[in-house]
Amino acid sequence: MVVWKKEATLISAGNTKVIRDSRLTVVGTSLDISKVSSKDSGNYTCEINTDVPSHVNIVLNVLGEFSRFKLRGLFPLSSVIAAN
Repeated sequence: MVVWKKEATLISAGNTKVIRDSRLTVVGTSLDISKVSSKDSGNYTCEINTDVPSHVNIVLNVLGEFSRFKLRGLFPLSSVIAAN
């Protein structure tokens, strides 16, 4: 199961989105954020709960306006993709 969190706030667990923010979409191990603003800055964690749990921490600092961000929690690598 893939779990996404921002700081201590749970965003999603598996296919269930917990937070009520229509700008956030989880596809596989990626978290898409649309209409990105500085309030989206923070520490994001992607966890995969398997026999040996793994996690990736991503620090997102938004310095401008973007139409979309994609945080990829691919293991063992992670990345951030921005689109205007």
